[in-house]
Amino acid sequence: MYYFAGVSILMGIICGLAAIITNRGIGVFNDGVRPILPEVINGRMDKKELTKISFDMSKGFIISLGIIISALTATLNPWILFLPTDIIGIYSKNKKNAFGCGFVFGVSLTILLYSFTTLINFVGIDLSSLELLSRSVIILISLVPIVVIYRFFGKTKGILSGIATLIVKIITHIYVYEYSNSITFIFATIILVIITINMCKSLEKISYTWSFDSKLSNKKAILISILSGLLAIVVNIGIVRGSEPTLFMMLNNNIMSEAYILKEANIQGAILDLIRILAFLPFVITTINITGVNSIIGIFTFTVGYVAPNSISAFLIVFLLTLFLDKKVLKLIWKLINTYPKLRDLADVIRTVMMEILEISLIIGGALVTFKTGGVLGITMFILLIILNKKIKLKVMKVVIGPLAMIIVVIGAKIISLV
Repeated sequence: MYYFAGVSILMGIICGLAAIITNRGIGVFNDGVRPILPEVINGRMDKKELTKISFDMSKGFIISLGIIISALTATLNPWILFLPTDIIGIYSKNKKNAFGCGFVFGVSLTILLYSFTTLINFVGIDLSSLELLSRSVIILISLVPIVVIYRFFGKTKGILSGIATLIVKIITHIYVYEYSNSITFIFATIILVIITINMCKSLEKISYTWSFDSKLSNKKAILISILSGLLAIVVNIGIVRGSEPTLFMMLNNNIMSEAYILKEANIQGAILDLIRILAFLPFVITTINITGVNSIIGIFTFTVGYVAPNSISAFLIVFLLTLFLDKKVLKLIWKLINTYPKLRDLADVIRTVMMEILEISLIIGGALVTFKTGGVLGITMFILLIILNKKIKLKVMKVVIGPLAMIIVVIGAKIISLV
C-alpha cells in the first residue's frame, strides 16, 4: 500500500513538472505543437486556440498509443502521460495551476491503471500467454538493423550483413541462449554503425553556417533534468516504458515467467530506444533550433532507466547526463545532419523499418497467443478480426490492431469458458 501511494505521488510530481515545463514554454512532448508554442508565449495566439490545436493533434495518439496500449501492457507510456500534460500546461494560467492539474492527473492515471490491473486479476483473465507476444517482438525487432542496411545501403550489403548476423545468432543460441537475441541485435547494430561511418567518409562534406542553439539556460535545463531523472526512476521499477517496441518487449513484470527474458528485453530495449530517439532527433532538431522549445525528456532517460541497477542510480545518472550531455549531443547531431544530409534519409528509413517490423511481430505474437488461449477457434477469430479491420478501417494506429484483436479473443475465450 505504501509502495503504491509512493508511486502515485511520484507520477503526480512527474506530470506536474511536465505541465510546468510546457506552461513556461521550455519544452513540449508533442513535436507538432513545438513550432506553434512560441506564438502563445509571445502573445500572438490565444491559449484556448492552441489548446484546441494540441488536443486535435494528440487525441488519436492518446487513444491508440496511450490508453489502448497501457491497458494491454499494464504499464504507462509517454503518450498517455505527456500529451495530456502538454494540453494542461498550455491551457493553465500559471505554473502553479499547471503543476496542480498535472499532479492530480498523474495520481489519477496511476490509480486507474492499478484499478484496471486489479480488476483483470479479480476476473481471472490469464495474461501469462502474453509472454509469447513479448518474445515475438524481442526476436523480430533484432532484425531492424539488417532490414535498414538492405533498404538503405543495397541488397549486397544487406544480404552479407544478414548472413553474418545469422551466424552470430546460431552460435549465441547454442552457447549463451539467455542473451542470444540481445547479442544478435547489438552485433547487427554495430554493423549498421560501421557501414554508416564508411558512407560518411565517402561523401563530400557540405559546409554550413547556421549553428545550433537550444536556447536552454541552466535553470531551464535543471528543470528538464529533474523531470528526466524522476521519469528514469519509474522506468527502472517497471511502471513506465518508453516506445512502441519496448512496451511490448517488456510487459508488466508479473507476466514474464522467466527472469532472463526480462533482462534480455531490458538490454535490447535500452539500445533500441536510444536508436529510436536518435533517429527522431533529425526530424525535430530544426524546430528546436528555431523556436528554442525543447523536448521535455532527456535523450538517455529510457536507455539508462532500463539497465540501471536501481532507481537511485537511474535518477542520478539521467539527471547528470541530461544536464551536461544532452546539449552536446544535439549540437553533434545538428553538425552531422548538415554536413552529411543523407543521414536524415537514413533516420527516416530507421523509423519506418522499426514500425513495420513491430507491426509484423505483433500480428505474429497475437496469433500465437490466441492459438494458445483458444486453439484453432481462437486464432481463426483473431485472423477474422484483422481482416474485418481492413474492411471497416478503425481509427486506431496500425501498431495497435494486432494486440487489440488479440485481447478481444482472450477476453472472449474467458467469457466462453465461464458459460
